[in-house]
Amino acid sequence: MNANVKNDSNETFPPSFVDWNQRALPVTCTTSHVCRAWRAVILGSPALWGGLVDLNVLQYISEDGVQEIMKRTGTAPLSVQGSIRSARSRKFTVSLINTDWSRIRVFDVTIRDSLVCLPSKSDWKALFTSAKSLEYFNFSLVDGDWGFDGVAFRDTESAPALFGNDAPQLREMKSVRLLQIKMWSPWVSQLTHLHVDGSGAYEITISEWLHALGNMGPRLQTLAISWIRNPPGPLEQLPTVQMPSLTDIKLEPSPIFAASLFLDHLFPSPGCNIHMNMFAPSAPMQPDHISLATQVLSRYAESFLVHYNPNPWPLYIGFTTGYFHVKRRAQPIGTHYPCMTVHVGNGHSQSQDWSHALFLLSVLSSCNLTDVVRVELSFKNSVHNHPDVQGLLRALSTVEVLRIKGHQTLLGFVPQADTPTDAMAGTPIFPNLSRVRIDSHSFSDQEGQVPADKDAERSYELFFKWRSCIGSPVSILDLTQCQERIPLTKLDGLSGLMVRWHDESGIAQEYMCGSGNPNLLASWGNETA
Repeated sequence: MNANVKNDSNETFPPSFVDWNQRALPVTCTTSHVCRAWRAVILGSPALWGGLVDLNVLQYISEDGVQEIMKRTGTAPLSVQGSIRSARSRKFTVSLINTDWSRIRVFDVTIRDSLVCLPSKSDWKALFTSAKSLEYFNFSLVDGDWGFDGVAFRDTESAPALFGNDAPQLREMKSVRLLQIKMWSPWVSQLTHLHVDGSGAYEITISEWLHALGNMGPRLQTLAISWIRNPPGPLEQLPTVQMPSLTDIKLEPSPIFAASLFLDHLFPSPGCNIHMNMFAPSAPMQPDHISLATQVLSRYAESFLVHYNPNPWPLYIGFTTGYFHVKRRAQPIGTHYPCMTVHVGNGHSQSQDWSHALFLLSVLSSCNLTDVVRVELSFKNSVHNHPDVQGLLRALSTVEVLRIKGHQTLLGFVPQADTPTDAMAGTPIFPNLSRVRIDSHSFSDQEGQVPADKDAERSYELFFKWRSCIGSPVSILDLTQCQERIPLTKLDGLSGLMVRWHDESGIAQEYMCGSGNPNLLASWGNETA
C-alpha cells in the first residue's frame, strides 16, 4: 500500500508484466487481485494510484487500460515518472500536464531529443504556468542524447517564466540540457536540491550563481552544475557565500579558472562531497590558474579529511590518469560513501599524457594524512620522481596496505639502482607497509596489454627484495583480485613473504615463500596448484 513510482528506477522495459514485478504500478495491479477485500481497499484509494503514473509501464498498456488507471487517481496529487521515447508516450504526457498540471506533485521525466519540439514545443506550455502542488521537478534529455542544442525553452522577456514564477512547494529541481533557469526566480531560493546541466547552466554567470546561492542560505543540500563559464571581462567583486547545509557539490566540465573561482567564494558544510571535472582551454595551463586551483582544492581537501578524521573507517586515496579521488568508507550518504573526486583535462581528450594534473597531488600532501592506512595508487614509473608525487608519498607515512595496478607502479618505489643491494641506503616510502594488493599486472590505461612475464615478475622481485634489505619487509602479496596469471617462481627466495590468490574455482589459496614448493608460484591460480 506504500508503493510509489519515486522508488522505481527510471528505466524502460520490454512489454511484459512478468519483467516488471518489482515496479510499483504492476505490483499494485497484481495485489488488487489477491482478494475482494484488498481489491476494494486498493481501488478505493486515489492517493495510491496518484503515485503510480509510470510512463515506462503505461506506454505498453492499452488506451482503455491507461484511462482506467488515471480514472482511479481521482483528484489526488500525481507522481509522474518515466522516459518519453515514443510519440504515444509524448502525447499522453502532454495531455496529462495540460489537464492535470495543478495536481502534479512529482514530475520526473526524461525525453528523447527528437521528441521535444515535434510536433511543437508549445505543447509544453503548462510548464510555464503556476505549479502550486509541485515538490520535485526533473525534465531532462535522455542520457546519451547529445545532438540537441540544450535549451528548448528560453525564458526571454516576452516569454512566460518557468512555473509562472509560482511554485511554493518546490524543493528539488533538475534539468539536463533542456531548460533555462532564471536564478532570480522566487522559487529558486527555497530549493534544497538543484541540478542544472547544459547551456542552461552555461548562460548563468558566476556572480548570478553566487547571489542565488546566497539567497538559498542554509536550505540547499546538494548542487550539481555543468559549464561554469569564465568571467567575460575584468573580475568583479564577488560575494562570499556560507552554505552550512550543502553536503554535495558536483561541477561538470568547466574551465579550471572558472570552477576554482566559483569554489573559492563558496563555503559549504565541513566534509562536503566534491566531484569536479575541470579542463584547461589551452595547454600548458596558466600558472596563476594552477595556483588558484591548488589553493582552493587544498581548503576543500583539508575540510574533507579533518571532518572524517575521527571516523575509524579507512581512507582511500587514488590517483590515476588525470584525476584523484579521496574516499572514506564511513557512514554512507544515501547510497554513496563520502568522496572527493577531481579530474583535470589538458584540452587534448585523446592524449595519454597526464603530467598536467600532477599538481593535484600537492593538494593532498599539504593535508594531515597521518590516519591513512590504505591507499590505492596507479602511477607511471616515469613520474615517481616528480616533486609533487614524492611529496604525497612521503606524507603517507602510516600506510599499511597498498593497492596498485601495473607492476611499473611498484617498481617506481625502488630507488634508481641496478640491484637491491645498491638501493639499501634508500629511505623507504610507506615504512609501515605490510600488504601489497595487485589488481592487475598491467597499467590501468593499457588494458588488454599484458606485460611480458619476466617484466612483472622482475619488478615484484626487486621491490620485495629491496624492502627486506632495508629492514622494512612486506609480509603479504595479495593477488586475490588479479585475473592475469604469470609465473612468480623468483619470489620463492623471499622467505617470510606470504602470497595469496584465488584458484580457478574461487577458493582462497596461499603460499609462504621459501617453504619448499615453488611450483605453486609457477602455476598459481590453477585448480591443480
